[in-house]
Amino acid sequence: MLTVILVGAGGALGSVTRYLTSRYFSIAVGSSFPYGTLIVNITGSFLMLFFMNVFLRKINIEYTRFFFAIGFLGGLTTFSSFTYETISLLNQNEYGKALLNVALNNLAGLIFGFAGFYCGEKIS
Repeated sequence: MLTVILVGAGGALGSVTRYLTSRYFSIAVGSSFPYGTLIVNITGSFLMLFFMNVFLRKINIEYTRFFFAIGFLGGLTTFSSFTYETISLLNQNEYGKALLNVALNNLAGLIFGFAGFYCGEKIS
């Protein structure tokens, strides 16, 4: 039962962080491009690989993984939002923005994931 509570609490915090980040960037940038989702996806990719590489090797506390990796980062990163926003851009005939959204989320997510792994290797 504790595992479910940790995942749920982490997920709630991650979801609220995603919402606030998306809201902030939509207001600050004033663009129809979904910068907030891009930011949380690439940041989440970095943090997931960094966390899994460093903390689980050094600390190996299972409850931390449930709260942070599965809960918080699972709530923070948003493939479903990414898909919805890409399709919305396509429906608005914003083909360039849709393609840019797909490319940046995937490429930057991989690059930041590798960066997180590399940083974790250097610390371990």
